Amino acid sequence: MKILVPVKRVIDPNVPVRIDLEGKNIVSANQPHALNPFDEVALAKAAMMRAGGEASELIAVSIGGEKTADTLRTALAMGADRAIHIVTSEDQTLQPFDIAGILAHIFREEQVDLALMGKQSVDSDAGQTPTLLAGFLNAPLLPDSFKIEIEGKHIVASSDHDNGQARARAALPAIVSCELHLIEPRPVSLPAMMKARQKPIVSRPLTDIPVTLKQTVSLIKYREPAARPACQFFDSTADLAAQLRTDGLLK
Repeated sequence: MKILVPVKRVIDPNVPVRIDLEGKNIVSANQPHALNPFDEVALAKAAMMRAGGEASELIAVSIGGEKTADTLRTALAMGADRAIHIVTSEDQTLQPFDIAGILAHIFREEQVDLALMGKQSVDSDAGQTPTLLAGFLNAPLLPDSFKIEIEGKHIVASSDHDNGQARARAALPAIVSCELHLIEPRPVSLPAMMKARQKPIVSRPLTDIPVTLKQTVSLIKYREPAARPACQFFDSTADLAAQLRTDGLLK
């Protein structure tokens, strides 16, 4: 079984983000970047499956500027056998529809059995790419999975829902999106990073992929969320009720 894991380079989620003066972009210059946490979980699970003999090859793929190669090196250090870098300009932003189209081409070209991917990225939080990819490939989608098992030529995944949990089974090839609590990724060691330098990264220009970019959605403006009011503490329920009456929330 061959596994494909798409990964994304994002601003480190532990760093506060800033909006530029025009409100058009998130300031990314001189900001530390990292592997998207959801993709890191998917990669850690795929690496475990690769080490356990459930997969014959693990391929990481990423779409982005030249610095995206650093993210792919991390993916190789975590256990990927090789990596594919679809190179774009540093300031080019692709929408989920276009990204899914590119990944669908790679999926078919590599004859992949399973795409294991994070359910969303922490920058856009769109969460659309897994569903769109499954649509492009006409393949089953097992979304928001916190447990994954291989049963012959089928994959079984469990997910949380409002009224409980669901367990679904699908034939391969399939698409699975991963929750953060699927697995706890191990820290990447220095020897693993050194060995990753010997693994291949194939760089391909975006123009090499036969996909017509749609760019049907345009960003109007970013803005900061409204500030939350200060928290109030009350000594008794009577004081709370009095304040609610003052605010017009209780009659």
